[in-house]
Amino acid sequence: MAYQYIEDEIGSIVEVVSVKMLTELQAIDPAITGVHYEFGTVLEIIETLTQKTESNEWRYKKYPLVCLFVDIKEPIGEVGDYSDLKLNMAIVYGTNADFKAKQRLELNFKRVIMPIYHAFLDELSLRGNAFIGIGPAERIKHTAIRHYYWGRNTISGNEANKLGDFVDGLGIENLELRYYLNRC
Repeated sequence: MAYQYIEDEIGSIVEVVSVKMLTELQAIDPAITGVHYEFGTVLEIIETLTQKTESNEWRYKKYPLVCLFVDIKEPIGEVGDYSDLKLNMAIVYGTNADFKAKQRLELNFKRVIMPIYHAFLDELSLRGNAFIGIGPAERIKHTAIRHYYWGRNTISGNEANKLGDFVDGLGIENLELRYYLNRC
């Protein structure tokens, strides 16, 4: 058995969510090509999204996006052991800069971001081969924060754009997982 990486495990979950949700998401926005996935530092993800913006092929294939932010505590132990992890992630979707909060809630959070979030947690809860003791999706410990027009927070509101684009996002902080060391 090959060494398994958390980044790949999360990526495979996002792939399943993308396949399961594509028809539903395209009914909302026919331009959606899937639920996309990137991992890295915030700056690296911004750089990747900027490169995609400059590409005719990828310009409109960025969102919705699930981001896994690194650094990740590497699970260490013997095969059959487990390691506790805390991951930080985000689910983001491109938005219109002129939308007000009510429009963002109705058009972006309720229709795209939150359904992806729930589908992700549901799929994560089914991954007993990699994550143990999770239980049902609603019991997975984490903090979820809705970011309307996600940017740099200041006293007067959000300034700048978090990912270089106009996005609304759900920050998922301290996602607590018990990772089963089933690799060699």
